[in-house]
Amino acid sequence: MVVFIKDSNEIVDTKPIDFEEGHEGELENLIIDNPEIFPVKDLSGRESAKWIPITKQLGLETGILDTLGIDDEGTIYIIENKLSVNPDKKTVRQQVSDYAFGLMDLKEYFDGWKQFCEKIENSNKSKTAEGRSFHNKSLEEIIKENVDADSFDECWDGVKTNFDAGHYTLVVAMNRIPKQLRIAIDGQNEIDEKHKFPLFALEVNEFEGDSNKTIIVTSTYPYDLADLKRKKSQSRVVYENNMKKFQEQFEKTFTGTEEQRKIFDDFRVELEKIASSTEFNDSETVKILPRFDNFAATRSPIVLVSNGDFKFQFDQVLEYEHNRGPGRLTNEARELKEKMCMIPEIKKVFDERPDKVEFRIKPEIWLPNQKQMLKIIKEVFVESDGS
Repeated sequence: MVVFIKDSNEIVDTKPIDFEEGHEGELENLIIDNPEIFPVKDLSGRESAKWIPITKQLGLETGILDTLGIDDEGTIYIIENKLSVNPDKKTVRQQVSDYAFGLMDLKEYFDGWKQFCEKIENSNKSKTAEGRSFHNKSLEEIIKENVDADSFDECWDGVKTNFDAGHYTLVVAMNRIPKQLRIAIDGQNEIDEKHKFPLFALEVNEFEGDSNKTIIVTSTYPYDLADLKRKKSQSRVVYENNMKKFQEQFEKTFTGTEEQRKIFDDFRVELEKIASSTEFNDSETVKILPRFDNFAATRSPIVLVSNGDFKFQFDQVLEYEHNRGPGRLTNEARELKEKMCMIPEIKKVFDERPDKVEFRIKPEIWLPNQKQMLKIIKEVFVESDGS
């Protein structure tokens, strides 16, 4: 991104200020200390909305939640801060979702709301909260400081209602939103039928202008709540149309038995469940391309073809050296190939073409091994930490 300043008739460019590796705390504090940066009006769909940070580094059973905030109507916002240089960004969608599950787990206790309030107050007494607006303050005190007296009950009740219902707006704050995260966000919002966990990305960049002024530029993905709902509606229609085409082609081209058809359908459904999102190709033969958050690539590493074939795309699990093309296998590729080679029928196909990186396997070979294959795919692309 390039930002220019127009001063009279002169156009002056600015110098980007990069966050240093491992300094997510700087991004976190920038948003906390400047609440107007947070796009609460876009995310809530209300022009009058006000965002209120209430704590940071909140310990939960599922991990340390970076930033927790609310708006003046009681919507709860969970924020995970990541820098583009951080290798953990591949799993960031799962991290922020885990924090929501951690809060949902907390509400299951008979005094869950009380524990929630106590956790916030205790967190705000810690060293990590020093210097922030919520330091040494309870949730009640924070709300009283940020909303009119007439609006206190509405905000307080709204927070409690959303906590009890397990409704949270999830936000990933980064200095650069990668394409893989946009794909994961669309997939998450597509799955979230009731909008209990709407997921957004917030991009924050700083630029150095003249006179020691700093320019802050932000953008969100999706653009706003209306855009999220529009994308969800459109993607559902696209998904249904593509799946209809896939199933029509499958009925015409699959030559297996009725039992094999059922096994194939069951496998497809289970594969979609563990994938972060599902895409389809644009070619004449329809293919299902599952996407996984814990794997950064422009294409899917595995493909399900409408004639029943299963395709491995090892070229998508190769490390690419700058200007040199494909390099060595990534950890995911090695693990995927090694584990699939534990299935004799699959290993035989690999061994027959040792110099190839793409393998198309007929249904009569892979369908009898589909349960083990599904288990391996889950281990490599879902449960792995990507290290």
